[in-house]
Amino acid sequence: MADLADTLSAEPPRGSSHALAEVGQLDRLRRSTMIPIVCYFWMCAACVALAAALVGVSVAAVALPLAVIGAIATRAALHAPGMLSTRLTLTVAINATWMFGLYVASAVHDGAYMLEVHMFYFINTAAILAFACWRSVVLTTVAALAHHLVLGLLQPGYVWPVGAHIWIHFGNHAVLGTLNCLGASLIALSLQRALTRMESLTTEAQDQAVRDALTGLLNRRGLREGVDALGAREDTPDEITILQIDLDGFKQINDTSGHAAGDALLVKVARRLTELAPETGLVARMGGDEFVLVLPGCPAEEVDALVAALFEWTRRPCRIEGRDVRFGASVGLVRAPIRDADIGQLLADADIALYAAKTGGKNRICTFDAEMRARTIAGKELADDVLRGLEAGEFEPFFQTQHDAATGAVTGVEALVRWRHPTRGLLEPRAFLEAAGSVGRMADLDLAMMRRAVDIVRGIEAEGGQVGELAINVSFSRLRDPGLVESVLMLPAMRARLTFEIVETVVFDELEQTELWALDRLRERGVGIAIDDFGTGHASIIGLTRLRPDKLKIDRQMVMPMLVSPEHRALVRSMVEMACCLGIYTVAEGVETEDEARILRQMGVCALQGFAYGQPMPADALRERLVRAADAHPDAPPAQASGGGAG
Repeated sequence: MADLADTLSAEPPRGSSHALAEVGQLDRLRRSTMIPIVCYFWMCAACVALAAALVGVSVAAVALPLAVIGAIATRAALHAPGMLSTRLTLTVAINATWMFGLYVASAVHDGAYMLEVHMFYFINTAAILAFACWRSVVLTTVAALAHHLVLGLLQPGYVWPVGAHIWIHFGNHAVLGTLNCLGASLIALSLQRALTRMESLTTEAQDQAVRDALTGLLNRRGLREGVDALGAREDTPDEITILQIDLDGFKQINDTSGHAAGDALLVKVARRLTELAPETGLVARMGGDEFVLVLPGCPAEEVDALVAALFEWTRRPCRIEGRDVRFGASVGLVRAPIRDADIGQLLADADIALYAAKTGGKNRICTFDAEMRARTIAGKELADDVLRGLEAGEFEPFFQTQHDAATGAVTGVEALVRWRHPTRGLLEPRAFLEAAGSVGRMADLDLAMMRRAVDIVRGIEAEGGQVGELAINVSFSRLRDPGLVESVLMLPAMRARLTFEIVETVVFDELEQTELWALDRLRERGVGIAIDDFGTGHASIIGLTRLRPDKLKIDRQMVMPMLVSPEHRALVRSMVEMACCLGIYTVAEGVETEDEARILRQMGVCALQGFAYGQPMPADALRERLVRAADAHPDAPPAQASGGGAG
């Protein structure tokens, strides 16, 4: 309790609003009473000096010590109000005025009737001491009782008059003394309880402000304050190393074992990081499954050893609630001078390195460099540019035709998104699709392309052209979007069949009910389903029977090596035969030569697509080609991309 005032006088951190309100109220009370107490001292000192002059006591012997004591107390009150040392200094100063007052009063009364003066002295002193420190009240009360007991036995006349009415004076003094002691003790006890409660609330508020509730590690604010404190110390090394750590596979543990198991794992990770970190380091949890280590002046080899020990620990199964769980860790590292360090920027740089580690394969460490920041800034600018381009309608579909393998007639077209950038020209999907996904606008881009492609096809059909089928690429995650089916219903009618091409980047064996429901609703509305890039992903025969696609599009990476690789030729042949057995229509992509077309035709592939038949073209070129073909053969029925097999 004696040191509590120094804690309370400091600026309290944000936390419990109730605790801070009480702490602030006490601090304001102490500060606001400093000046009145100083004025009270000088008033008492002046009264004592004046009394000394009136009764013939040496004024210098009284006024000079009080002036020195008052100067010290006044300076403390002005420069450090509310501090424990200041309050004790004022207590001593006021006690000094009453001590000299007693000295002057003794000259007036010749030592008699001193208890009345004593009582007034102790009553005032008790209240002031209780304001300063409760221990002082107890010590002062005990000293007063002992003093009066000894003095009353040795010199009774100095304590009470020995003449008439002695028992009346004795009873009066006993009652006043008892009430004074009880009152002072009550004040002291009450203040002690209040300050103890405030101390507890203050500690709780401080912990809530700078500590993570689950792990007890520093939180973001605590880390920032810790780094600032390191930077302010003269003995801190010039460089710090920051490790930002993210747990790989934590979400799966949460989903399969429950959040309680996830919390238990976070506590274990926090304990292990604390064990690995040096004594001068800081360990913080930034939220979720992200942790940060700040290592001041740690050599590179020690950092490497720490990270190696962390990876070694994460490779071993961790026992949580009676089960072994496995997880990994990805680490982003940044080194920087600690003087004037911007912890916010350093954490952002560490996060960039962490992202590079996770995208590079996880369970690894990546060190930040300036090129990473440049790429991140460029990616952010590109993402902002994508949003602007969507609002400006700069994305448009290009079309590549698909042809019947036997006759060469156009059976349909695939819509391929292009970005007609105002300064960079025409951009292909690989230049912007990742940026569109990073800002969550793939659904908007898909919908915009779908609407524009359908409008273009309707225009071609109105001029007599025959399209047959319009294929649009849709990411598999879009099947979980409840708005996908509704967006198809909102499309205007056209004679061409709409087909969604789903890239084979998922395990079709693990289709969820939501995805199967979406596929069934799309089929009910006449939408075909095709698996794009077949042969490069995860589709199995069981998965194909569950998905029941209308088409398989054999990827160009399987088609291109056929002329020189008998193995690839055998693989493609087996794909075509499997599709025939399942009654699935086959399309070969990336056909660039007539020799490739001839081999695929002999294998029984239904349709061909590639540069051998035409590159992706804008809407005007497609319209001219299909309308001219319709004019040249007005009686020819359109070739149909049916769902039947090749045989």
